[in-house]
Amino acid sequence: MQSVRQPAARVGVAAASAAAGVAAALLLDSVVGTRTYVPLLAAVAICAALAGPAAAAGSAALAAVVMLPIALSQTADDVVRWLTFVATALLVVGFGELLERSRERVDLLAERLAGAERRFRAAEDASPVPFTLLEPVRDRDGRIVDLRFTYANRAALRLSRRTADELVGARMVADVPTAEPWLFPALVRVLETGEPLVAEREYEGVRVSGWFAFTAVPVGDGLATTIRDVTGEHRAAERDRLLSAVAAVMDAAPELAPRVQALATLLADGPADSCRVDVVTAEGALAFGAVAADDPAAAAALRSLPAARPRSRLAQAVQAGRPQLLSEVTEDALRAVGIDPAHESVRRLDPGSAVLLPLRARGRPLGVALLLRDRGRRPFDRTDLDTLVLLSGRAALAFDNARLYEQQRAIASTLQASLLPKELPPPGRLAFAARYRAAGEGLEVGGDFYDVVLHDDLRLAVVGDVCGKGPEAAAVTSLVRHTFRLAAPAAAPAAALVRVNDAVRAEHHGRLFCTAAAAALLELPDGRVAVRTARGGHPPPLVVRADARIEVLESEGVLLGWLADIDIDEASVTLHPGDALVLYTDGVVEARDGRDLYGEERLRDLLAAHAGGSAEELAEAISAAAMAHARDRPRDDLAVLVAAVQADGVGLPSAPSR
Repeated sequence: MQSVRQPAARVGVAAASAAAGVAAALLLDSVVGTRTYVPLLAAVAICAALAGPAAAAGSAALAAVVMLPIALSQTADDVVRWLTFVATALLVVGFGELLERSRERVDLLAERLAGAERRFRAAEDASPVPFTLLEPVRDRDGRIVDLRFTYANRAALRLSRRTADELVGARMVADVPTAEPWLFPALVRVLETGEPLVAEREYEGVRVSGWFAFTAVPVGDGLATTIRDVTGEHRAAERDRLLSAVAAVMDAAPELAPRVQALATLLADGPADSCRVDVVTAEGALAFGAVAADDPAAAAALRSLPAARPRSRLAQAVQAGRPQLLSEVTEDALRAVGIDPAHESVRRLDPGSAVLLPLRARGRPLGVALLLRDRGRRPFDRTDLDTLVLLSGRAALAFDNARLYEQQRAIASTLQASLLPKELPPPGRLAFAARYRAAGEGLEVGGDFYDVVLHDDLRLAVVGDVCGKGPEAAAVTSLVRHTFRLAAPAAAPAAALVRVNDAVRAEHHGRLFCTAAAAALLELPDGRVAVRTARGGHPPPLVVRADARIEVLESEGVLLGWLADIDIDEASVTLHPGDALVLYTDGVVEARDGRDLYGEERLRDLLAAHAGGSAEELAEAISAAAMAHARDRPRDDLAVLVAAVQADGVGLPSAPSR
């Protein structure tokens, strides 16, 4: 390494080395009688090493000037040696210059590396991510029996709740008993295989608890590890999963009871170990709704808990919508929320923490969920409660929607029932059977209807379909049925349909219309039944003969309620014992599976297969086949009315409308 750096010192070294080299050369010349320039070259090299190439150049020049007169006074060989010295000296100086520049670059690089290392260590130490270095501790056979901490940044020290003196030098197995049992074998595998470790685990400890992401990579013969607290990220992901899941399970069924059970199951499978959900009744009291728990004993204990009494503290909390967090379940904490700690079921449960979660939507209380966590599991905290409050709002809204759905369905069902006959005429030689199936989920009143009117010995039957759904369709249906009943004494189906047309047009001025098929059935003394049929824009009635022949009763007729003056023709047929007349709406033949309609051909084949059957058998077969083809989700209502002539003259009891 160059040690002389001051300019004056360098000049002195150059002069001294030149003088020493000249003296040594002259001394050797006087002793051995041969002039040599080796001492001069050695002096130049030493000068280059001590003072640098510039000083060496000066030393060489000075020596060359001193030795030139001597060389010139001697032989030609001396001049050649002098020239050789000068050339060699120049090479030495040039090589020294090269070494000097290389040394400067090495020094600069070393300084930069040292600075980078200092900055890296400073950044590493200031990093919020815990970082440690470990080295293996081996036994005499070379097996890794422990890992020793050789470095830990400040974040790692904070996470471990230890000082540097306590952690650095400590062994993972011997000195850090709180380390996760799975971690040491996993780190040994990293050392043995060279494969990095990436893992995310939940850790429950005295000093530290939460979710942590572990990474470890081999570095030399040791390990570099990071441990990142991802509890916040994990809880955020769990919150999003729960909120998405509650939306999915709440949409699984529109009724309230399945939604209550789905919420209890979701909570018991996720944030809680067991859960009970109570619902607010129409009278405002709390009643049992559902329970869910992995442990059957816990489920039984929860189920046997009494519901909160009116005006109790629990009921008041539900009314007010105040969630209750019990991070530690004690007798005083239970009493504070209105739960009797002495109740046998409470003693059997013995939870570690609990949450009482009121369910409110649109300003009304709808229920309460009791969530329990077992002892030994991390207790509920404020973060859990915030997530559950978000979840409760969505679940309560789903509960309220389910109640509204059930109320709307009940209203629609009641109104629909009022538009159909409560029962069909008592059987005689003729037996009647009917089926009605609403499209969708029964939330709207359909426009399909049927009716049978008795007038002396005549039975006047009708099946119709009012366009549209809802209150307007219900009003038209009611108008059609009452008009048809008033027209029944005329004993002519065509005349009855004309009166229906006039009534609908007068009331709705051509905005609404309907289709209908009517039949007048008269029992004859010989056991046969005379039938006259008419239709207005409706599928034609079908006759099912006892021998499986199918007859279509065609007649002319337009939509009812559309035109002012209409003409409707009639068709006539005679039914024999074992025959049947079938009236139906287009919901039967238009029942679809994708683009495949059930169709008239399938209907006729079905009727032929059930020829000779009772009215009840035929009506059920038609309804079941159409519903099956539509996969029990018909797009349109369907109505079927069957009149069958009994073979023995004795009718079977007519089924009530269904």
